[in-house]
Amino acid sequence: MVESTDLTHPLPMRQDSTYRRPGQLTLRVVSGPCSGREVVVSKDRIVVGRSRTADLTLAHSSVSGAHFELRIGGEGIEVRDLDSTNGIRIGSIEVLHAVVAPGVVISAGECGVQIMKVNDVDIDIQEEEDLCDMVGASPAMREVFAQIRKISKTPLDVLVTGETGTGKGLACRAIYATSRIYRQSLVTLDCGTLARSLAESAIFGVKKGAFTGADSDSPGYVEHANGGTLFIDEIGELPLDLQVKLLRVLDQREVIRLGETRPISVDLRVIAATNRDLERMVADGTFREDLYYRLSCARLELPPLRRRGLDIVRIADRVVSTVSNQRGIDLEINAEAKEALVNYSWPGNVRELADVVRLAAYTADGCMIGVSDLVLGAPLKSQGLEQLYDLPYKRAHRELDKTYLARALKAAKGSAAACSRNIGISRTTLRRRCEELSIRYIND
Repeated sequence: MVESTDLTHPLPMRQDSTYRRPGQLTLRVVSGPCSGREVVVSKDRIVVGRSRTADLTLAHSSVSGAHFELRIGGEGIEVRDLDSTNGIRIGSIEVLHAVVAPGVVISAGECGVQIMKVNDVDIDIQEEEDLCDMVGASPAMREVFAQIRKISKTPLDVLVTGETGTGKGLACRAIYATSRIYRQSLVTLDCGTLARSLAESAIFGVKKGAFTGADSDSPGYVEHANGGTLFIDEIGELPLDLQVKLLRVLDQREVIRLGETRPISVDLRVIAATNRDLERMVADGTFREDLYYRLSCARLELPPLRRRGLDIVRIADRVVSTVSNQRGIDLEINAEAKEALVNYSWPGNVRELADVVRLAAYTADGCMIGVSDLVLGAPLKSQGLEQLYDLPYKRAHRELDKTYLARALKAAKGSAAACSRNIGISRTTLRRRCEELSIRYIND
């Protein structure tokens, strides 16, 4: 069934201001065939690898397509290996994840990249602390709000990225609600729930007689969104052969139904969302490079909840207020419980926070929610990771994956497809690693 939303009146524009934050890195290749090359990149997430989609391309066979990433954070520059073949090293130490400072050289295969310096950039932020159903006083979220309002003024297609549970669906609806174009309807297509055998006809439509049971012409999601906005959730799950047909929709603004040869013109905006790393998927050959570039004309990345500070408390208070109205009592979260919420890592982000607080609000005795009412996972510092540092790298990586993947599959009820979506890796990578570690899964 095609889900659609119709918001008849765009929201009024609001005032933006600016603030300064670290947001630009100067990188120099100090070893390998590209030695001497220097680039300046103004992005929150910088990918280094052999692929042309990388922000810094290292054209050498020892470098993986998407080898490692850099992120500028409050505590320094985070470097993280992207499951590369040859890993990354800082000096003689092989690392998965580290926080470093300017001057450090990161070795990827036979190439070395030095972080020369980090500069501040001026960023537009929305002065108000909410947008549609999204709430956030942190600069990171008010920056997102300002970006949404800028994007909504344009006819551009949009790619929304972020971890599971960060609110990508809400961001899509906010773009739609603040836009003055493509207003007819908002149609939602979830690629993660489409049956593979029905996906093509569901998305692009079908001509009568195209296959047994096709008793009449039937429009797909694309045609239903004509004049409005098509929100494609879990775009990373779209099969390669259907990615070609979607690219035609984006480039030509026309669709060809299954069993038909005549194109049908459509006028719509596409907003695609994913928690998958599309740069890595392009490098692995599981996502089309041309479609990636076409979708990335306008890009919005949502920050994880752990980087939003006291927004955690604001969101929790909003959830409690909603439950209070439903229960007809005045509920509050005490100071100790709020501290526990802020100190938790929130791997499931806003969705996990809302679920935890909602459960506590319904099950708490009395009107005060305390720490004992919160059902939280183990804090990072108590998960026993310290003992891994005593093992060789490959052994530590194996032990960590055995625990992590077993738990992730359990949460996904054994489904490889659902698990890969939840943790942001391809099904091929997940299956290969599970087979290496003798972990059972459902091959769906």
